[in-house]
Amino acid sequence: MGDLAFYGMLATGALALFALVIVIGIVMRFVKAPSGARWRHAFGPLMGAGEKYQELHTGQKGLQDSVIESIREQEAKGSKRESGEPDKTAKTDETGKTDETGNGGATGEGADRDDDDTSDGPSARR
Repeated sequence: MGDLAFYGMLATGALALFALVIVIGIVMRFVKAPSGARWRHAFGPLMGAGEKYQELHTGQKGLQDSVIESIREQEAKGSKRESGEPDKTAKTDETGKTDETGNGGATGEGADRDDDDTSDGPSARR
């Protein structure tokens, strides 16, 4: 038997052993996982590795990192509101009152409209 054939069989055996270890790990996680989330627990590490590969390949953030960043931003906004700090996205009207809803203090019909019409009524609009 030639050296090339020997190294080919050795590489194939190592690859098969690696695949077997991964399958055994997936089966163990599937068995130990709570019912209702077995598939997610079993294939979670494999999906995480795929996501990390995609992140490194494309250079963009993955779904998990995006979700974590979004949660941190929401928690930061919540802590600012609880501490009484003004929201930077809130609009302030002429009297200096801050409206955290972002609609300038307008209420009623058409309050959520965001146009630049500064006229004084519906008759002035065309």
